[in-house]
Amino acid sequence: MRSKFTPFCLLFCLLALNVALIGQKTDFSPYSRFGLGNVSNPNFLATKFMGDLSSAFQDPYQINVVNPASLGTIASSSFDVGMHVGYSAISDATKTQKTWNGNLNYISLAFPVKNQLNQLMERKKSDFNWGTGVSLLPFSTVGYSIKSNDSLADIGKVVRGYQGAGGTYKFLWSNGVRWKQLSAGANVGFLFGKISRSRIVQFQDLIGPYDDVLNDDFNVNGFVWNIGVQYNVVLEKPNKDKVKNKEGRNLIFGATWDANHKVNLTQSTLYQRFSGVYSKYDTIEYVQDLKKKGTLPGSWSLGAVYQYGNQWKIGVDVSGVNWSNYSNDIQRDTLQNTFKIGLGAEWVPNVLSYNNYADRIRYRLGFVYQSDPRHFAGGNPEYYSARFGVGLPLQKSRQISFLNVGVELGYQGGDVPLTETFFKFYLGASLNDNGWFFKRKFQ
Repeated sequence: MRSKFTPFCLLFCLLALNVALIGQKTDFSPYSRFGLGNVSNPNFLATKFMGDLSSAFQDPYQINVVNPASLGTIASSSFDVGMHVGYSAISDATKTQKTWNGNLNYISLAFPVKNQLNQLMERKKSDFNWGTGVSLLPFSTVGYSIKSNDSLADIGKVVRGYQGAGGTYKFLWSNGVRWKQLSAGANVGFLFGKISRSRIVQFQDLIGPYDDVLNDDFNVNGFVWNIGVQYNVVLEKPNKDKVKNKEGRNLIFGATWDANHKVNLTQSTLYQRFSGVYSKYDTIEYVQDLKKKGTLPGSWSLGAVYQYGNQWKIGVDVSGVNWSNYSNDIQRDTLQNTFKIGLGAEWVPNVLSYNNYADRIRYRLGFVYQSDPRHFAGGNPEYYSARFGVGLPLQKSRQISFLNVGVELGYQGGDVPLTETFFKFYLGASLNDNGWFFKRKFQ
């Protein structure tokens, strides 16, 4: 019997890798001091390189959990994983700090409940399809180390240090169903994670001073969900007998929505004073496992994608998050609603080419603008990004898989004292196998 290394084995190995990465500080940003940190982009690489065109994106061989309705069109069991490594330069009026970072972006496994190979073998065509899957991906990351110097009368030089690390993650169960041209879906998941923050105040000109040291940790968990719909308008059906427009044309509309989510917070605080002269800590306050509440904001998105057969697609996606509804009983931040717009396209010169590999590559380009919910030093940061990527086809035994590779150039700044320019390199894989749940017939 021929053995096969299934995506389940690969999923287990990468889940173990993700557990190891969870404990590492993989991102650095002073802005992550606010809220739950820097919110991660939930788009998988195929849609990320196309300007986050997730609302109306459909592909039989690519997973899209941002709009779970797209799982209703999935044609093959698919295992998807993505990661990145990045370089950023954060600047203020006097200096620039350069850092490297990286993280595992997501792990996902999805499959059609009804295998379309069975329909093909039985010469049946169904208007109904159902896809389901599970995913693990970061929701937010915290990583910063800030130091400020000050001088106070009768005290002298005061040095304040602020540090933070950790993050939150989502485990999602996604389902999408398609009936003819209409698709609908839902994500149901669990949010979890831990964020650690510390603050130290040092009095450097005093003799035998006690420095203030405050460590504040909190765990967060709660259930999350969102829903999505897509509608595929067939502008022209494929006609192989024509030289022009033989691929057919489609216009796909999509939307997602979710309401506010209540989450549980558990806080542990240790407030101490430390004497460098006596090498001694005095505990001022210690609180463990204090139960509190929080609210994550709801969001919405709308998008449209024009698709010309298997050759090219182009689209736009707009979305918003109601961050003014965010609350956290442990750290009270005032955040503002955000708006995001993305433009992108994908082009495949000739998906059926057998003698030119470059013609079968999926070339992707995207641009994104996004406002930031955090009000900082009298202004709000703004985010601009340009992305380019390719989907390199990996075909074996009539199974179509892809190696996704791309880069992102971006800027975050505006009417704020801190600006960031960054470069990110992405690497991922979409491994497909349409032999799952295939009913073999013997004569």
